[in-house]
Parts: sequence; C-alpha cells; structure tokens
Amino acid sequence: MLGIPALGAGFQFPSCGCCKSPDGKWELGSTGDKPEFSLRLRRFGGRTYPVRLVVDSRCNVLWSPDSAYVAINDPFASDMSRVFILWVAAPEKVRSVGQLFRHSKTSVPGKELNGHCYFQASKWLGKNRLLIRISGHTDEAPTYSFEHEYVFDVVSGGFRHATSKKPEPVTNAGFAGCWASTGFRHATSKKYEPVCAADGSQPFQSATNRVSPAAYSRR
Repeated sequence: MLGIPALGAGFQFPSCGCCKSPDGKWELGSTGDKPEFSLRLRRFGGRTYPVRLVVDSRCNVLWSPDSAYVAINDPFASDMSRVFILWVAAPEKVRSVGQLFRHSKTSVPGKELNGHCYFQASKWLGKNRLLIRISGHTDEAPTYSFEHEYVFDVVSGGFRHATSKKPEPVTNAGFAGCWASTGFRHATSKKYEPVCAADGSQPFQSATNRVSPAAYSRR
C-alpha cells in the first residue's frame, strides 16, 4: 500500500498495488499481470468502478490536489507515450490528452506529432490545470529534436502554450526519446600486424595479438 503522494508528485504504479487520493477517500488500483493491466477506482467504504483503460505496468500516476482527477502517464511504446485523464465523478469516461491536443489549434507542426512523440504529465499547477510536456524527435529528414510545455485545463479541455526549446538536429534518430546527438568520434587505432602460422603463412591479421613468427613456432 502506497502513502498519499505530495502535491503534484507522481510515482511508479505497482502492478499489484494501489495509490490513495490526497483526501484519502479514493484508491486507484490495478488488475491483471504485467506487462499490461487494467485499472480500477474504489471509494473507501463504497463501490469499485472498473476503468476502461489498459496501460503499461510502468505507468505513472498523479492525483490532482482536490482528488477530483487522476493524470496517468502511460509509456505505451518506444516511439510514443500517452497521458490519460480520469475524472473520479465519471470514471467510465477517460480522456486522452494526446487526442485532445491533436484536435486543438496549436502551433506544434504535424511532423513532430507524427514522429517519435512523447506526452508526459509533469505536475499539477492547481486543481484544474496540468502541465504537459511534449517532446521527441521528427522522423522525416532533416530530423530534429523538440520539446514543448503546455498548460492543460482539464475542465475546458483547452491548452495554453508555456515554453518551447529551440529545435536541435538529431543525427541518430533511431534512438527513442529525443536524445541528443550521439555520434561517435574516432580516437585511436593500432596498426594491423601479421600473425604467422608455423609454416610461415599469414592466415589472419590482428590489431591486438602481437605475436612474432619465432615465438609462434616455438609453441
């Protein structure tokens, strides 16, 4: 059993555990086994509500300070992550922040949203406002990394731009998650030297095994 989280803080959601709301009246638990499981919402002293949502067992949970909403960070896949909003007054209606964002009028280009794009609920800024981080890298050449922050109003469903970082080129776009360029720089190489067999032939070369023909024939 996990304790009540600090305001705005998230924590890893155990597949066999549960997490309490800040007011101590609700408990969000899980059903099923790894790597995916379903969620259930239980009111202490009351009934249990099944949540129509299957998430990864590594999901992260953030309760709103008034215990009215739950933000669920779902890793989902190597090229994307999702955020869901659960309203305890209507647990059967789970909203996807990513879907709402894609239908909203924002300046984020489609090639970013259609690339390796990761949505993450960072923290609650109040009882109805949630800071959302959108990051990743594009898949279309020339590829570049991106990172934006938006304030999401869980009541109206609207987004307000907060910050954006300057895009940076990505040379190794195959790595998931908006990593910085990880290109390799040559340092040193040893000269290849022959390793002779007993009959004087040279079957192969080695960069590290510096064995003279005389030493090899004495074996």
